Amino acid sequence: MIGSIIPENTTDFIRKTLVSTGGEIKEVILIIDMINDFLHEKGALYSERHKALVPEMKNFLERKYIEGSVLIFCCDAHIKGDETRYPVHAISGTWGAEIIDEFKDFCGKERVFTILKRSPDAFLGTFLQTILEFLKSEKITLLGVCTDICDKSTVQGAVYRGFTHIRVVSDLVATFHIPEIHDGDSLHKAALEEIKGALGVELIEAARE
Repeated sequence: MIGSIIPENTTDFIRKTLVSTGGEIKEVILIIDMINDFLHEKGALYSERHKALVPEMKNFLERKYIEGSVLIFCCDAHIKGDETRYPVHAISGTWGAEIIDEFKDFCGKERVFTILKRSPDAFLGTFLQTILEFLKSEKITLLGVCTDICDKSTVQGAVYRGFTHIRVVSDLVATFHIPEIHDGDSLHKAALEEIKGALGVELIEAARE
């Protein structure tokens, strides 16, 4: 039985998803930080590299949803005072922490849920692990931003918690570039190499799915 310590909206999502799918879930897709502060031109950590992902990612998610995949949006929701080396961003309850308009049509649908996180690792301080353990999907697929920060940290979190059959959609992840501070190209490449090499996670391409 799902314990009472788990928030009601989480238990409701788990129950409804298991009922609607008959407990047969082939894929859970983790969508990392597709929020205004990363994707909107007025966002604190906006990057054209992030924005360029949106059209193909939306097509990918629409197709996967029709096929029966479960979608979990994992979104930064910081509070003032959170330790970070980056500019203040995604403060809980603000516009910057909201899912971008292009993806809001997914919200509220069955088999779609949102996790609010304060750490790059979407498992830390959330009930993501509990959700995945109950759903028992055949595979976990990850996409979103930023490749070298929240994407890699969440992949590590999944691997270290014993989840298997994890994939990263290599052409639907990206990271920002700030000259002499954050080299987007090299950090993106290095993160994918670590995800594949050190963590043993499969890299896939959206068009091949």
